[in-house]
Amino acid sequence: MFKEQSNKKWFNTSCIVKESEIHGLGCFATRDIQQNEIIERSPVVIFYPGIFDDFWESRLERHILNEYIFKWPSAQRAIALGNVSLCNHADDPNAGYRCCTEVPCIELLAKDDICCGDEILISYHGRPGGKVTFSDSGEMIHL
Repeated sequence: MFKEQSNKKWFNTSCIVKESEIHGLGCFATRDIQQNEIIERSPVVIFYPGIFDDFWESRLERHILNEYIFKWPSAQRAIALGNVSLCNHADDPNAGYRCCTEVPCIELLAKDDICCGDEILISYHGRPGGKVTFSDSGEMIHL
C-alpha cells in the first residue's frame, strides 16, 4: 500500500494535540519550529467526494467526517490520519500543508517560525489573497 522511503518520517514529535482556546482540540508545537520546516507527515485515506454526497442524500444530514476532509488532486478527497486533521483554522495561519501523491500523505509545514507551546494553525479555505498551486511533481501546496 505505502512504499517505504528512507527520507520520509511519519508522525514526528514536533507537535501534540491538546485543548485549544480557539475550538475544542488543537495541535501545538512541542519545540521551536523553523520557517519552512516539515512539522509532520500524515498518511491519508483517499476517496471520491460522492461518498459523502450519497450519505447526505440518504440521511439528510452532514457526516462528522466532512469536517476533516482535505481536497486532493484529481478532484478526489482525503482524510489525514495524523495531527494535521486537528489543526484549527486561522485567516493568517502560521502553517500550511501540501498533498504529496507519490507516497500519499499530507505534509504540515511551518509558514513562519513557531515557538514551543504555540498552536499550529492552518487555513481551511486558503489564505486571503493566497492561492493553491501545484509543484512540478504534482503536489498541491496551499500558500
